[in-house]
Amino acid sequence: MTDRHRLAVWSLELDDDGFVRACAALGVLTALARGSRRGAAELLHKLAAAGSDEDVIKSAISVLVAARGEDGIIDWQMPSTAALARFPSASVLAEAWRAFLDNVPWGTRIALRRRGRGWGGLLPLLRNLQQPAVGAAGVFFADAFAADGRVDWHLPFHVAVLPDDALAEAFSGFRAHWREPWPYRFVVANRALPHVEILVLGGPLRRAAGRLLTKGAPCRATLVLVLGGLEGGGDVESLTRIVAGELSAEGVVCVATPANGDAQWAMQALVSLGDELTHNRPLDVALSQTFGSGTVAFLSRDLVRLSHLSHAVLRIAGRLKALPADVSLAVSTRSLSDLIQVHEYVGALALTQPEELGVRGLPAGAAPLPPGLVRSVSPKLLARSMGASSRAYRYFHESDEASSLTEVTNEVTALEAARAAEQPETRYVQHSFWRKEEGALVEERRRLTVGTALLLRVRIGPPGQHWQSAPEPFPAHELPRQQRRHRIQIVFHEPTQFDAPMVGALWLPRSGPSSVAEFVFTPRRIAPFEGRISVLHRGRVLQTVLIQARVVAPGEEADGWTGNRPAGRGAGTRALE
Repeated sequence: MTDRHRLAVWSLELDDDGFVRACAALGVLTALARGSRRGAAELLHKLAAAGSDEDVIKSAISVLVAARGEDGIIDWQMPSTAALARFPSASVLAEAWRAFLDNVPWGTRIALRRRGRGWGGLLPLLRNLQQPAVGAAGVFFADAFAADGRVDWHLPFHVAVLPDDALAEAFSGFRAHWREPWPYRFVVANRALPHVEILVLGGPLRRAAGRLLTKGAPCRATLVLVLGGLEGGGDVESLTRIVAGELSAEGVVCVATPANGDAQWAMQALVSLGDELTHNRPLDVALSQTFGSGTVAFLSRDLVRLSHLSHAVLRIAGRLKALPADVSLAVSTRSLSDLIQVHEYVGALALTQPEELGVRGLPAGAAPLPPGLVRSVSPKLLARSMGASSRAYRYFHESDEASSLTEVTNEVTALEAARAAEQPETRYVQHSFWRKEEGALVEERRRLTVGTALLLRVRIGPPGQHWQSAPEPFPAHELPRQQRRHRIQIVFHEPTQFDAPMVGALWLPRSGPSSVAEFVFTPRRIAPFEGRISVLHRGRVLQTVLIQARVVAPGEEADGWTGNRPAGRGAGTRALE
C-alpha cells in the first residue's frame, strides 16, 4: 500500500498509481509557487485561469514542461494542506502528469527540496515518487548539503572500502581484465590515498555512523554509499550528517540490500554503478539504474553536476588550455580516435603531424596507425578539437570516451605536477608571534609569557623578514591546478595552553604569499609549548607543522627563540592521526 501522508482525503478517488502521479505534479507546482523562478507567477496564473478540466490539463502540462530544467531535473516540494485548494484536483493532476511524461524526453529527474521539513518525514513521499508510475529516472534530496561549486570528483574515480569492512577482502582480491587507463578503480582505503570519490560502508546507517565516530577513517570521501539502508531507526538527518561530517562528504546514499546480498552481489552492483557513471549517466540516475527504488540519496546539486562525466570534458578542456603553449602531451592514437570526431579538427591535427596521427575520420588515403601507438599533441589544439567533438560522444562503453578522458587527465596531472616541481618559487607554512607593548605590536621571538595575550599570525609564502618558516616546503602541487586561488583552512591547537582548537582560513594564490590567518590566545601554564598547525584543503590535511617554544613566568627569560618543525619524528610531514 502507498503511504499517502496528509494527502489521503485530497486523493481519495485515485488508485495508488494515480495518487503518485498526482503527488508528483502537486509537488512540482508547489515548488514553482514558492520559488523565485522568473516567469513562475505568469505560468501559475495561466493554470488558474484555465476553464474546463481539459484546458486545465493542457495548461498544467505546459507549466510542468516549463518547470523542467535542461538537465531534466524538476524541483519538488511538499505542499501544505491549506494550499491544496489553490491547485487543480488530484484526478486532473494525475492525468496532467501522465500526459507530461508523454511530452518530454525520457529522463525526468525529481529533486526533493525540504524547505525546513525533516528528511525523515519526507521519506514516504520520496518512495512514492520512486514508483514506476511516476516515470522518474532519478529521485533524490537535493538540498541536503550546502553547495560551494567545488567538489572533489576526478578521473579515474576511486571506489573504496575501509580495511575492517566485510568487503575489504573482496576489494583486495578483485581483478578484472580491463585495458588501462580504466576510468574507475577499486581500492581498500589507506593514508596513502587521502581522498576517494566513493567510500562504501557496511550498513545500516546507524551502524555506519557509529563506526566512523569510534574508529574514524584513513581518508576523506566525496560520496558515501551505505549498503544496508536505513534499518535500525534513529534520527535520519542527524545520522546522515555524522557520516558526511566525519568524511567531509557532499553526498550520502543509503541502499537497501537484498536478503541474500553477499560480497559477490555487492561487487557486481558496484561495477554496474561504475559502468553507469562512465556511460555519462548523472549520479542520481546511475544510482537508480543500479540499485532501484531501494535507494535514498542525500546529495548536493554541485555533486550531481560535477560528477557527471560530460562535466569532466569541460574540466579537462580548461586544464588543457591553461597549460603553456610550448608543452605537448603524449596521447595514444586510440584516445585521439575516441575524443576527436570532427573532420576539420582531425585534419588540423593530421596537418600538424601527418605521419604520426592515426585517428578516426582522417582524410581519404591516410593509413591509420596501430591503436596503442602514443604520439605528441598540442594541449590547446586538443582542447579545441575535443570541444568541437564532444556533442558526438556516445559513451557506449567504459573503454571508449571515459577511458580516453582518463588517459588525457592522467597526462595533464603528471605534466602539471612536473611543472610545479620546476617552479623557482618555493613557499612554506610560516608563523610569527606578536604581543602589545605600550599600544604597539611587538614581535615575540624569545619567550611566551603566562598571562600575556599573544597574536599568532600564519601564512604560506616565501621566506621573509618577521616570518619563521617550516623546514619542509608546502605541497602546493597537491592543490587543483585549474583554480587561480585556493581557500585554505588553518587549525591551531596547543592542548596545554587552551582547551579547543582554533580554526581560521586564508587565501593562497598561484604564486606569492597567501593572506594571513590570525589567532589570539593567552598562555596559562609554565610548560614547553608545542603548538600544532594543520593546513587543510576541503577537509584534506596537506601539512602539519609543530611550533616549539617555552612558556615562562613573567620576567623570566628563555633560551633560544620560538621555532617550528614538521609534526612527527624526523623530517617530513604527516597528516593528523
